Amino acid sequence: MMFLRSPWLVAALAWLATPATAGSLMGTLSPEEHHQKICEAAAELEWEKPAPEAAVQVWHDCIQEADHRGYDDLGPYLRGRLILSQARRDYGRREASDPLLYSRIVLATAAQNPDALFSDELINKHWHRLLADKETRQNMTSVRTVTLRWLNKSELDPDVYSMLEQNVRRFVGDMGFKVSLPQTAQAGDAAIIVMLEGGIARGEPVIEGPLTFHVVEATLESMPVKFKQRNTRGAPVKASHAAQAIRPEEAHAEVLETVSRKFAHQFQHRVVTEVFRNFEIPPP
Repeated sequence: MMFLRSPWLVAALAWLATPATAGSLMGTLSPEEHHQKICEAAAELEWEKPAPEAAVQVWHDCIQEADHRGYDDLGPYLRGRLILSQARRDYGRREASDPLLYSRIVLATAAQNPDALFSDELINKHWHRLLADKETRQNMTSVRTVTLRWLNKSELDPDVYSMLEQNVRRFVGDMGFKVSLPQTAQAGDAAIIVMLEGGIARGEPVIEGPLTFHVVEATLESMPVKFKQRNTRGAPVKASHAAQAIRPEEAHAEVLETVSRKFAHQFQHRVVTEVFRNFEIPPP
């Protein structure tokens, strides 16, 4: 039984199911990834017409079809795209007339839908748009400064700690925050305190023909985020990553940088949730 009402989507999914297509495409993308790409393309076609109601309907249809096919892992992503399409349909005209309000609406939409997935790029774009406005930036002093305190510094190899500490501080700074250096007076006065710990471990090597790839895994996890100036606490932040390379030092460097970047993005999401979870989205 097909749930899709879009003929384009029905035809595209039927085409992907043919043996010839499977042989040429399925080796590079999973069925879930194909479903995602098709939905993105179909929705964009509707926006180009423009047909916003049809674009929203595409994501409704894609959610139903993903449920039918058992693509459970796609659920949060598809819900996020549906919610954003609805926001774009209802408020998109405001991006030109009042871009700051539109960014607030997008961030509030993300903050108030915790069961949906929203891309790091989207959150970062609209967060930085707000920070670029002087008046808005001045009204965000309760979430602009951050202190990172490491709980397991003594348990980490000094070189690993140094790389993690520098990477996390750099990437959190890239997210639009002022990160105090450890052991400074400014660190004690920060608006947000993040207590975190990190770990790194070697995974099982991956053997592909004559090549052996070294695998390194890393995790960063915080305690509940303390918003000191707002007298609240947010959920912990966690990020993990695994990297592989022929040279172990390359895998090592990649995993430490990537896990730090992921942690910084998740921290940014946490701050956005704190700031916009009670924001009243205006009627369309």
